[in-house]
Amino acid sequence: MIQKRLRYGNQYDYDDNKQRYFNPITKKWVKKIRPSSKGKAKGKAISKIETPEHFYYDFQINELNSQSKPTVHYSPERLERINFFLSKVERKYQARNWIKNNNDSDLDIKNDEKVIYFSTIELKYLLTAEKRDEIIKTLTDNDLVKLNKKEKKSHWIDGHSITFINPKFYWFFTPTKNLLSREKKLKAITYKRVNNSVNNYFKIIESKLGDYSSYYRNMYKCKFNITRDEFDQVIKSKYEEKKLKRLKEAKPMKCSFDEYVKSSNYLYETIQEWNLGNKYSNLSSFKVDSFSGRVHSIFSQLSKDFFKFNDTFNVEIDLATSQPVMLAHILKSEIGENQFSNDVDNGMDIYEKIKNHYSLPDRDAGKQMFYELIFGHKSNLDELYPEANQWIKEKKDFDLYTYRYKSDTPECRLINFYNKKGKYVRRYSIIALMLQELELKIFKKIWEVLNTVGIAFVTRHDSVVINPNDLENATYHINNILEEELCVNGRLKVKKLMKNLPD
Repeated sequence: MIQKRLRYGNQYDYDDNKQRYFNPITKKWVKKIRPSSKGKAKGKAISKIETPEHFYYDFQINELNSQSKPTVHYSPERLERINFFLSKVERKYQARNWIKNNNDSDLDIKNDEKVIYFSTIELKYLLTAEKRDEIIKTLTDNDLVKLNKKEKKSHWIDGHSITFINPKFYWFFTPTKNLLSREKKLKAITYKRVNNSVNNYFKIIESKLGDYSSYYRNMYKCKFNITRDEFDQVIKSKYEEKKLKRLKEAKPMKCSFDEYVKSSNYLYETIQEWNLGNKYSNLSSFKVDSFSGRVHSIFSQLSKDFFKFNDTFNVEIDLATSQPVMLAHILKSEIGENQFSNDVDNGMDIYEKIKNHYSLPDRDAGKQMFYELIFGHKSNLDELYPEANQWIKEKKDFDLYTYRYKSDTPECRLINFYNKKGKYVRRYSIIALMLQELELKIFKKIWEVLNTVGIAFVTRHDSVVINPNDLENATYHINNILEEELCVNGRLKVKKLMKNLPD
């Protein structure tokens, strides 16, 4: 029986059987009529916003099939959540392909990079806790995503508050060929509840960053004014560089130019999304790796070629040959005077010396060999630096049982890292861990000082990019920190990245 009931000063139809009110705004029966602040009934109306802050792909999925229901019809808001989720799945996956093809990136590539993951709390805000399982099940039934596994993961950074102290539950996905080949178009989120939900998730990310967040707030000012033609030109030049390098090594290219361009499309979309984002949405670009605690972001991912299209941060202050410098410092601290540390202290280019000794074609080949000798399974610096070679070999062969419970040692942190991943401990990674931890320690102090004196910057692991007006002041402070933290000379290299900057 339908009768009239007075709610908030207005008469509404009420169905006794359904126990629902009819909302004339949404044309639906609802449990409660909720007034707005202006006293107008709004019920469960889906309100739109004119200036959305996030962008996503519309995969044009109007209906889906499931085993329980032949055809599942979702509301426009629910479809928007699904499209936003699928967009993130595809973009995270394409990022792995780009990083894999772009080997000069400073990001660490793991064996399982083709699998992307979401935290439970992220899925809660994207898909809602109530419908999450149902939506994921429907997407897997429709061959749009593959759910690989669910497990607990931990992220640690020297006990810093930026990390998740307790293990978190993660969902691992892979996009299917059906999703990757599907025609789609770029859209803006227009529904207020979805937009607010996504914003709330990014606020949680910022709270997890702790003290780090103050360093990165100025980074939101950095925008890349690059057109599609300019982007394609950069990609073309990078492909030609790689092709020439492979040709010198008498090796074929791993992919065609068209494939390389296709894999780089993700990067262009990432740049555009960053330019359109706000301080919350852009936080998703920052990721703290669980290996050494280094912070990866769009700035560490982009090559220097893209920074010339930026109007704010145009000068890079780089620690020249940072890895040899860090190793020289550790060697001098651990074993005292040695030839490797002395060569670095005297300004010798270690990459050039290795190139000349092994008759390699260029300096880049010498740099690559240095990384292989230091970070790989074997060490073979005995001919050039016998003392350093002996220390490196002993370090890579440390006894697992001895260091298992010595929490203040890099060996113990390395053991814990691989144990949490459920993998065999790769002891040869100890050198990479020690160098990255030292780099992070030094640059944390650099970030803190620059932030304290009011110098805005973006960071690229072993360098910072600043405004040209701050160059003299920033160089002064960074040199002071290097003198305090390093027992060998660390030389700064200044490079102007903007194409219209005077030399």
